[in-house]
Amino acid sequence: RTSRHFYRHLNNIVVHGCDVDHSCIKYLQKKVPFINAIVSNNEPPLGYPAVYFDFIFSISVFSHLNEKMFIEWLNELTRITKNNGTLALSYHGEIAFDKSVKDKFKSLEINEKFHSKIKKDFIKNLYSWAPQGTSSKDIDKNQYGVSFINENFFKKNIPQNLSIESIIPGAINGWQDIIVLKKIGK
Repeated sequence: RTSRHFYRHLNNIVVHGCDVDHSCIKYLQKKVPFINAIVSNNEPPLGYPAVYFDFIFSISVFSHLNEKMFIEWLNELTRITKNNGTLALSYHGEIAFDKSVKDKFKSLEINEKFHSKIKKDFIKNLYSWAPQGTSSKDIDKNQYGVSFINENFFKKNIPQNLSIESIIPGAINGWQDIIVLKKIGK
């Protein structure tokens, strides 16, 4: 949905988009036809060839994935990114974690039984996840939730052919952080 803002640059770029939610893709195909929009599966791979994209951005995807899916999707996006290409990914970092702890996770509607686990995992494992409801019938409810990711988790777990270019705390509405990664290659 955020790709619709690229229409001013159509002479210079080709825009693709994917989502597991069929209704989002139908909307894009109908209302924003300049986006090559496809339905994706809940798990990799995507239907794109390796080293295909110069730039990939992902908003509010990694902020919902459990740790296993986080690793799998990061590897998949790395696979389809061209050498020297860029990935910009949003996630819930320390700012979102601190705000959520302060409001006892009410704004995220996280069941109280997960509160202590989220806190413990974020501090100990640098990654925490709890299930969260979704109205989409297309999203795998075993994989969808709210994740909080410490930037040190990225430093320890990104593929070797990615480098961290920058981390922008609170970049999206003072809530989600953005990490910018560069694919190293020839």
